[in-house]
Amino acid sequence: MSNDRPTRETMSLDEATVFPWTTGTGAGVMKRITAPMIGGIVSSTVLTLLVIPILYSLWRSRSIPAVDRQLDVASHHRAQSEQP
Repeated sequence: MSNDRPTRETMSLDEATVFPWTTGTGAGVMKRITAPMIGGIVSSTVLTLLVIPILYSLWRSRSIPAVDRQLDVASHHRAQSEQP
């Protein structure tokens, strides 16, 4: 979750640009359009910042130890081959 700032900035900018549609001429029609838009923005942000990282960490914690060992060996060999 170290790179959540761009996501939060995008969400706040999207909501700030949608807000003027809810006031002024034609606001009655635009309110019905902006409600699902804001709901989509909020739900996609929650998925990006909370749900997906949690699911990923659960998936990684239940991974097969043999596969992890193979990945560690492969990364170790790769690191040795890059050394001068």
